[in-house]
Amino acid sequence: MKDFRADYFVAPRAGKWKLILEYGERSYEALGEAIEAAVETAHAAGKSGCSARVLLQATDGTWRPAWTYGLEPYPNEQESVSSVFSEPSAPHGQPPVVRTLSVLVRLAGL
Repeated sequence: MKDFRADYFVAPRAGKWKLILEYGERSYEALGEAIEAAVETAHAAGKSGCSARVLLQATDGTWRPAWTYGLEPYPNEQESVSSVFSEPSAPHGQPPVVRTLSVLVRLAGL
């Protein structure tokens, strides 16, 4: 069993999406960008032995799990996080959309 939990929080703040880390915050324009950054950071923590997860803040202020190290897929070295989480039917020229984004948004009540 892992001794240390690393939680990475994604929350709407002032019209942007914040990735809230133990040591500070990072700001993103889009939810997908914030989740991608959170998953990459959580994956690195998981590889170092932490029990790592990404949580999304719901409109009621509660936190909902979005990704957990060891439970959800992560890209191999030839892929990016976007390619694993992106919709294959996204129109050409549009940024990748997190596959679970609509589900997460529904769960969070956003």
